Amino acid sequence: MPLHDKVFHYGERGSFTKTKSGRPQVYEKILRKCLQENKLFEDPEFPCQDSSINIPDMKDEIFWQRPKEIVKKPRFFVGGSSRHDIRQTNIGNCWFVAALAGMTEHKELFDRVVPKDQSFKEGLYAGAFHFLFWNDNRWVDIVIDDRLPMFQSGGFMSVKSVDDNEFWSSLLEKAYAKLNGSYGALVAGRGWEVMPNLTGGIPELIPAFPLPDDIWNTMKFAFDRKSIITVDSKYGEGSDKHLDVGLTAHHEYTVSGMAQLEASGETVKLIRLRNPWGHVEYNGPWSDKSDKWDQVPQSKREELGVVVRDDGEFWLDDGYFRETFDAVNLCYLQPDSIKQYTYVNCWQTSAFEGSWLKGVSAGGPDLDDDKYGINPQYLLTIPEPQHGDDDKLLAVLVSMRIKGKRPGKYLLGPGGRAWNPFGFAMYKVHDPRTCPKPIPVEYLRRRDSFITREDIDNQRNLTIRLHLRSGTYCVVPFNVWPDTENDFLLRIFTEQKSECREWDREVQVLEPLKAEDIEDVKGEEVLTDGGRMGPEDLREKLKKTFQEGGVEVDFPLDVCYTMVAFMDKDMTGEMYNDDFKTLHEFLQKCQDAHKMYDDSSTGSISTLKLREALEHAGCYVNQRVLRALVKRYSRENKIDFVNFVA
Repeated sequence: MPLHDKVFHYGERGSFTKTKSGRPQVYEKILRKCLQENKLFEDPEFPCQDSSINIPDMKDEIFWQRPKEIVKKPRFFVGGSSRHDIRQTNIGNCWFVAALAGMTEHKELFDRVVPKDQSFKEGLYAGAFHFLFWNDNRWVDIVIDDRLPMFQSGGFMSVKSVDDNEFWSSLLEKAYAKLNGSYGALVAGRGWEVMPNLTGGIPELIPAFPLPDDIWNTMKFAFDRKSIITVDSKYGEGSDKHLDVGLTAHHEYTVSGMAQLEASGETVKLIRLRNPWGHVEYNGPWSDKSDKWDQVPQSKREELGVVVRDDGEFWLDDGYFRETFDAVNLCYLQPDSIKQYTYVNCWQTSAFEGSWLKGVSAGGPDLDDDKYGINPQYLLTIPEPQHGDDDKLLAVLVSMRIKGKRPGKYLLGPGGRAWNPFGFAMYKVHDPRTCPKPIPVEYLRRRDSFITREDIDNQRNLTIRLHLRSGTYCVVPFNVWPDTENDFLLRIFTEQKSECREWDREVQVLEPLKAEDIEDVKGEEVLTDGGRMGPEDLREKLKKTFQEGGVEVDFPLDVCYTMVAFMDKDMTGEMYNDDFKTLHEFLQKCQDAHKMYDDSSTGSISTLKLREALEHAGCYVNQRVLRALVKRYSRENKIDFVNFVA
């Protein structure tokens, strides 16, 4: 979503956030009110209580203080912002701190997330601050008060700055904790989980040990496109939390630089990392004090920023990196996030919000099951190369994200899962111009998917990086467990202009027959005097007409009002006899369709058959409309005749 698009207030309709009061929190209004009343803001939506901490081991150890109670002269920024500002403290959120450090390198993006219209200066300060996060395809403005959790024994519980009187990072972390429900939701994770919230970008996780031989090239590809990158060190032996040569086990570092140079006649590939603690460094080959740097000209060392200083930042070579780290977290940024870099090759982006709804679109992963065909479908078309290079491969990112809050390690679901498993398949489509909407499952069975990817690591994000030739491809998202429900976001990034669209039919209602072409309705004698009828007349008329056909149907009065309004062309609140003929013909079609798809003769049809039944009655709908109909008119995924008509 472009940076200039709408920003939602916390609790605003459409923001995917809710307030206890039901009213959105607007920073400007809160600040103005507190300044006028000469009081400090206390946030009722994120109170200073154990529920906002939600870390069992820290219960009763925490008290809350405002920055002005912690230091004499607090400041929002001290000398601007940089990756060196931030230090992790006492909760296990190195993944958050590492990603945050990476985000500080992108000024335009940082200024978006951390608005500069806030201060501790008199006349501007009222204990209220705000930060923007990307939340399920929306930028949301999160308002907080500035009371921070502190340990009774002394010291910050939260992220802190290297400068004791700088507080932007501590306050930003509190806003992120509020978005996710508590500080406990931030314990234990990986950088690629928070990266989208900070950037709106597409995350990719590369988990493997050992990492692939070409991992440096993959990281350089992303780094050159101004992506944010963090890496996870492997576990230590037994209970040892420290690896050899100064690295910490099971810890997340920020990638702050990449370089390739010549040393002793060999090409060396280097990676620069930063420890979120702001100290404790690697001390092996190519570290700050390594004699390897003696082989490199002084000018090159200065260019790479090689300084002997315990600031948590260091270089190491690609070989040792692959031996010591077991995961790489990447975040590819949207074009508007990096438009300050005019030379960067930006992505073309598309985004679709969808859902799996039982009985409508939750078809599961099994292509042999007919229900597979109800899964949502999206088509990606990559045009022919402009210069006739038919063999050219185009970089494509396909990414899915499950919507909702991050539960954290203390609020996991059944079996320790935070998210229901999901995935997607991709198929080459050879005849897109004549391909039906949606593509029938029989068609997909004749075309093997060239990629099927499922979440196997209990994550909410799933991304695959591909290199594709020109052509058309169908993406089919699915839940691994059929009939389970979730809302998802599908995004596709391509290196050049492409076309992406939801592949579903257009909503259409066939024209009804004209009254003069319809045979006389049975029970013509029950038509009202004057040839007009209102909703109550229509209700009685339909009851008698269907009785003559041997069917007992009593339409609710509100449905009859809708029918009259549907047929009332001159806005009188009534319908004419000829209109009744047309309506009756339509109801007969509905009855025939409902009966045809009532496989068990129970008087109701399964929502799985609803689309086909509607088409038989002359109504063509897409999944978006179908979801709305099922939520409104179904009962336990069944629809009786009256609700089918409604």
